[in-house]
Formats: sequence, C-alpha cells, structure tokens
Amino acid sequence: MSESVSIYKLGMTGRAYDMPGTCRAYTYLHQPDNVAAGRLGDACWSAYKAGGGDSIDFGLGLLKQLEANGFGVYELDEGKAPEVLQDAVPEETPHIIVFDDADRPNEMFSGAGARPAALRRWQQISVSWNAHLYVRVERNSRDDRYPCARLATQVNRIPALDEHLRFILGRPNFWCYHLANALRAMGHEIARKAEEEQAAVIHWLLNAYFEHGPGWREAVEKILAAEREKELAKGGEQ
Repeated sequence: MSESVSIYKLGMTGRAYDMPGTCRAYTYLHQPDNVAAGRLGDACWSAYKAGGGDSIDFGLGLLKQLEANGFGVYELDEGKAPEVLQDAVPEETPHIIVFDDADRPNEMFSGAGARPAALRRWQQISVSWNAHLYVRVERNSRDDRYPCARLATQVNRIPALDEHLRFILGRPNFWCYHLANALRAMGHEIARKAEEEQAAVIHWLLNAYFEHGPGWREAVEKILAAEREKELAKGGEQ
C-alpha cells in the first residue's frame, strides 16, 4: 500500500528541501501571534513603499521583504488551507476571542459546545473585526495549534499539609504583629488590622515556602536579617 507524501520544493528549480527545526505555516484562519503578524505587516509595508513596476515586480519585492523578516511563502493546494484535526480538542474546551480594539471586550466560551460556538462566532466577527481565537491549552498557551495542542490537565492547588504548611497556615493573628511591622518596613502596604496583618504575613510566608521549600525558614531569616542591618545602618547615619 502506498502513502501520499507532500514534497516541498524550493523555487522553480524544483529542488526539494527539508528545513531544520520547526517551521509554522500561517493562514488567515490559522493566524500567527501578534509579534509574527507585526513582522508580516512590516514586510508588506516595506514592499509597498519600495514600489516599482508591475505586479510581478511587486511580488518579487514582497518575497524579498518577507525573507528579510524571517518568512517564506509556499503555495496552498487550490487555495485551500492545510487541514487540521478539529476533533483533537473536545467541544467543551474553553475558548476566548480577543479583539485588537481595546474598547471591545473579550468573549469567553465554556461548557458544553464551547468550541463549535466559538468557531461560529469567530467566523461571524472576523470579517469586520481584527480578532483572534484562542483555545485554553496546557500551560495557558494562547495559540490554538493542532493536533499538538494538549488540554490543560492540572489545576493549581496548595500541596498536601506537611509540618511547614501546618506551621504557616496555623499562625494566630497576635503572632503576626511584629512580622507585619517588618514587612511594612520593607515596603508592604498592610492595613493596621489584626486580620489584615495575619493575611499578609501568612501570604508572605507561603510564597517563601513555595520558592525555597523546606529551607524557607532560613531564607526568611536572611531577608529579615538583611532588613535589620539596613535599619541599623540608617540609624548610624543619623
């Protein structure tokens, strides 16, 4: 059994090529991100300003500018975009439509039928608006790229309780008073209420634990010691 394999050839000479690394094909339906779209626009604008000759000259000038901006061009079979595996993403996957116009609010789609509803809506508005359709994929990437897009499977959660979390989360409000004052000296804005001080201190200690793990106490002590030294230095200068 034979399989159909696409062969890409360079220019009219017909020399086949296999580019190193990952290269992406962009169409209006499958758009680039804003950075790449901006580079495309720069290339078109540069070609337009260069002017000259007929459509052939302009086309060659455009190819030159595209290459200078890191792009190439290849033909689509009968003007059709490459097929993608639309079924690779379940219909209930959350989608968002983002408008270039800052005054136009983004449109969110979630729950049953979110994907087909988002696709239909995007087809309606993309004719009149500069809009981008994104799907929520792993690590919150903006790009709806198939079939390699993987659904987000993890939800950020506080780890299971251990001795460190029990200590931090169990701090009573009166214990937090002096540390809250130290945080104020470091520039933190904390209202002078017991519950606000408790929340700020626990939040700060949690961040230290998430960053340094079991060594969070030592890291906190170093920060506080450095702050005390700065305060002593200020007092000596006075």
